[in-house]
Amino acid sequence: LGIENPHLVGLSYGGFLTINMASYFPDLIDKIVMLAPVGVFERLTLMFYIKVLSTVFFPSEGRLNSFMKWLSADGFEENETFEKQMKLAMGKGKARITVPPSRFSDEELQGIEKPALLLVGDQEVIYNAERAVERAKHLMPDVETELIPDCGHVIATEKPDFVNNRI
Repeated sequence: LGIENPHLVGLSYGGFLTINMASYFPDLIDKIVMLAPVGVFERLTLMFYIKVLSTVFFPSEGRLNSFMKWLSADGFEENETFEKQMKLAMGKGKARITVPPSRFSDEELQGIEKPALLLVGDQEVIYNAERAVERAKHLMPDVETELIPDCGHVIATEKPDFVNNRI
């Protein structure tokens, strides 16, 4: 594409991949934006593992809808695009993630020198949002953080205008 030093934006597992790029290949990027990155700052909850594994290994329309509703803030109505993306991500019961997300050490977070933006919903269910934001602010040298009110894990779908304006 001929793009030099792009800004990388990643949601959920994409946020995990984004910060990994900043950690391992900092010379290739200019800035990172993490939208509810999975597992980077805080350990994932037991309920997340229960929900995702049951959805992946025992797929059904009802289980997928329940999982999507659980990820979203109270009162958020799923949309067709989000539903299609989740169905593709679940891949007919085949786990497609080959590198499981893992919590970054303090040293790894301190080593992220690229400018970063971290957006997390205040109704995040897969980890403790407040602790994640505080850990990022405390350890990353050049990070802006924001806890988005009335928002769950799928912040780009739940609050698209807010997220787009913030980026």
